[in-house]
Amino acid sequence: MKVYLYCRNSCEHQTLSIEAQLNQLHAYAQLNSYEVAGVFVDEAQSGATSLEERTSLQEALAALSKGDGLLCLNQSRLARDTGIYFAVASQVAKRKARLMFANGSEHSDDPMSKMISGMMALIAELERATIKRRQKAAYAVMRSKGCALGNIKLNKHRYGYSVVDKMLVADKKEKLVLEVLIERRKRGVKYKDIIKEFRDKGFYNRNNNDFTQPALYRMWKNNK
Repeated sequence: MKVYLYCRNSCEHQTLSIEAQLNQLHAYAQLNSYEVAGVFVDEAQSGATSLEERTSLQEALAALSKGDGLLCLNQSRLARDTGIYFAVASQVAKRKARLMFANGSEHSDDPMSKMISGMMALIAELERATIKRRQKAAYAVMRSKGCALGNIKLNKHRYGYSVVDKMLVADKKEKLVLEVLIERRKRGVKYKDIIKEFRDKGFYNRNNNDFTQPALYRMWKNNK
């Protein structure tokens, strides 16, 4: 049987690297005498990223023919959102192919197999929700202590602060930008007009470019 391997990781530093996933998938395919017909990889993609944004996954689905298999390491590597998981399972079924996992499970028409695989997809979604909740709590504690969050080298730490010895210190210029933004938004001024005003005042983002509407929205939401 021909199988197409699909791998995903959330970031380049994730413990379960693409290379490690591929090694395990190739070993599983060899053990079961599957012919690896193609490899598809989505790097730095969250398990909750929509199917429309998962280019390699779409390509893998398009490559499937009747009797082929889409082989992933486990349900969490395919998706950590049950809506996305079942959307993929539906597309695989339409192609009369098989959705398979190297943990030995399979999403098929067999009620028991479908139930077990679906339950594992639910567990993957629960794990993601639990991780996010723990991260949020940890970040709140770190912020309360003034610790810098985000990528310092890429200037992705909290807006309104500078980083000194890995600690957040109020940045007067950025604080002024936030004050003006908050005041204008409370008066109902549109983002496009705020961007124009910021340009006139010489207020630019950390890369010395105009602020974007999504960036201003996040700043407003995080500081209102």
